[in-house]
Amino acid sequence: MPFTVTYQPDLNIIEYRFQGSLTAKHVHGMAAQIARPAREHNCSSVLADLRDATIGLSVAEVYEIPKIALDRLASSGLDIQKYKRAIVVRKDSDVLQFFETVSVNRGQNVKVLEKMDEAISWLTTR
Repeated sequence: MPFTVTYQPDLNIIEYRFQGSLTAKHVHGMAAQIARPAREHNCSSVLADLRDATIGLSVAEVYEIPKIALDRLASSGLDIQKYKRAIVVRKDSDVLQFFETVSVNRGQNVKVLEKMDEAISWLTTR
């Protein structure tokens, strides 16, 4: 898979970076990979670096991502409503803004940003 997942102990953030065309298959894989370090490090802040990604998702697939994330974390015994997720993109992305809106409407704490420092600041502010 064209992504990496790392834990940053100094910030208590799980970071994943994705390169290439992001598809629904990748979303399922990433969601599963994030649950393990979240549980191991008791970490509820997730930083998604999608600056090198091309979003290859339909609006219908984007609409389903919050449910996928909920189901994957729940199957690992984790509550998605306790998580903050920042998504960093190259430029303003309508489809990811839609994802943010759908996520927030479903009670998830998600923010799409264009600058890494703003995302880290948002994640580390409690």
